[in-house]
Amino acid sequence: GAHEFAVKMNLYRLEATSLLARTRLLLARGDTARAGSAASQAIAVCVRNGLGLQKLHALALYSRIQTMRGDVVLSQQIHEETKMEAERLHYQIHTARNESHLQSSRSGRIES
Repeated sequence: GAHEFAVKMNLYRLEATSLLARTRLLLARGDTARAGSAASQAIAVCVRNGLGLQKLHALALYSRIQTMRGDVVLSQQIHEETKMEAERLHYQIHTARNESHLQSSRSGRIES
């Protein structure tokens, strides 16, 4: 598929985009373990290739995944890292959904 083509052709932005799409698909299916793996791979591709905005998106997804898996502490750490990175890169990101997930998990309710 697109991911294999991107890897073969060294199309890093496409590789990251395909991994993020896979992450969202796996999340929609409730497969947080594989979604976490895909998000981690996307983060690594972004870091290696200077894809700042996509890295922020991947980190936000990874934070959400950790909330869904019940690891609120890790989720909060990733969320804070994402916000600091966005500020460093002068991006403004909308994090209300992630903050909602964190608040829900703190109160014992997990929303998807």
